[in-house]
Amino acid sequence: MALAPIGFVIASQSDTLARGVCEVAAPMAPDVCLVACGCHDEGLSRALDHLADACSEAAHRIGQDARIVILADMGPAKLAAHQLLNQWGEGNVALGHGPLVEGAIAGAVAAQQGDNLEAVMRAIAGAVQFFDVDVLALPPEPERDDPYAPRHVAWGGSELLGPRPAARLARMASDYDARVTVNGVDATSVLALMGLKLAPGDNMLVEAEGVEASMALAAIADACANGLE
Repeated sequence: MALAPIGFVIASQSDTLARGVCEVAAPMAPDVCLVACGCHDEGLSRALDHLADACSEAAHRIGQDARIVILADMGPAKLAAHQLLNQWGEGNVALGHGPLVEGAIAGAVAAQQGDNLEAVMRAIAGAVQFFDVDVLALPPEPERDDPYAPRHVAWGGSELLGPRPAARLARMASDYDARVTVNGVDATSVLALMGLKLAPGDNMLVEAEGVEASMALAAIADACANGLE
């Protein structure tokens, strides 16, 4: 039997996790191609190679007019997915946004039913509703400041923001699916950060936008206030 025209690559830092997600989703979508891709902590270049190979494998198995949806968890896997889309374009490859396990199941079932790519992507995004959370058992949420508001912190390092702390900050900013800036410059650029010439106690304005903006703001602001120790 021919495979559905939409296939999936499940990318994770863990081979075991990626294979496990495929095992869970496969029985519910027997005609959908699911390829596991372990993107180990070997650097972005190696992760990108692994992911490109997995996407090529899925496309080869499906054949002509294949459309590949990547679902990635975090770190190198997610960064590699974004870079692959930049290199290949979004013609035949797309990045799904949703919970890894539930999203893979929902997307694969939609593809099994013959849905188009747009419907598959909606199914993945809507899979967040499958989380089983007992709302009544949760304590009431305290009032909080806007998590997406820019953060003002004082540089907590003992010296200028030089090469080492700038590199640590750039790596941290790259870990989030968000565009992060510090005093208006790209926080993933070591040279741009060093060019700020921040001395101990200097003000840092941390801003972010994107899917993981609130997490990036909280983590980076806290790390900068503590000198990235």
